[in-house]
Amino acid sequence: MRTIIGMFIFIAVFLFGNAVNAQPIVGVIFDAPSVFTSDENKMQQLDNKLMEIFPAEKCNLLPSKMLTDKAQAYRSMHNMLADGEPDADKPLSSAILCELGKQEGCAYILLLEMKRLGQKNEIQPEYQKFNGRITTFGEKKSLVIMSLTDIQVLDTNSGQYEYKHEFLSVGQTTTSKILGIGSNPKESKTMNDLFGNFIEKLEIKASAIP
Repeated sequence: MRTIIGMFIFIAVFLFGNAVNAQPIVGVIFDAPSVFTSDENKMQQLDNKLMEIFPAEKCNLLPSKMLTDKAQAYRSMHNMLADGEPDADKPLSSAILCELGKQEGCAYILLLEMKRLGQKNEIQPEYQKFNGRITTFGEKKSLVIMSLTDIQVLDTNSGQYEYKHEFLSVGQTTTSKILGIGSNPKESKTMNDLFGNFIEKLEIKASAIP
């Protein structure tokens, strides 16, 4: 009998200890151009970076795609999608974000809102010296795309924002044309460069998750 009681006490202490030491579940919503959110490799890169910032000892991060897709499904069901990229869709209120997070057991929502600020095309002539004279023989074309990422951490229980921060990312592609032969910068390559710059610059204070 004492053995059985001892086992129950051990199990109770073990379960209570795990409950006390359980790390908060954090859901991630990446509001960004669909060329990023629909790319599994890019979403995995985002998850890897976030796990560096918030290791398992700090919190339990859900895969970014889980709540990102759920947020877009909510927008679709409630006619909140705009014609074009998701960075033009109607924003979700804190109450909606809290509800989406609670459905997955999240104590916090990490919201990454990436908005394109526009793009710029640049052309620079290239020169060559020929017979003592400097002549134009080609040109360099550059496509530059900028974005602003707004980082917010939302407590799903209180509905309060615990942390806010924003930063700029830039993507650029440059090509050359010589005597009219060559190619123009591709937006897809520039967007890839933009995402790489975003991942490199993404920083969040560890204290953002209490």
